[in-house]
Amino acid sequence: ASLPFAAVDMQTAADGVYEGAADAGLVKVRVRVTVEAGRIAAIDLLEHQNGLGGKAEAILSDMLAANTCAVDAVTGATLSSQTIKSAVSNALQKSGTV
Repeated sequence: ASLPFAAVDMQTAADGVYEGAADAGLVKVRVRVTVEAGRIAAIDLLEHQNGLGGKAEAILSDMLAANTCAVDAVTGATLSSQTIKSAVSNALQKSGTV
């Protein structure tokens, strides 16, 4: 499955709460992302159907720390990591920037 992913310029992202989703077949993810003052303030994982990819959820703290969804995948949970990144990217695109 090809997962859409777009770089988002956080400096021009509008404050707000945005939901995003991604579906890689075996892995489905829904997230709620809070943007405040050009930063990712919070990422809430609303759904993560993942089989054995639960450890990929550690990527959320990496994205918060780096203020981007463009972070490295969690080893051993690549598909779940990529799906979470795609869902967060999908949410951030709704902030008005791509």
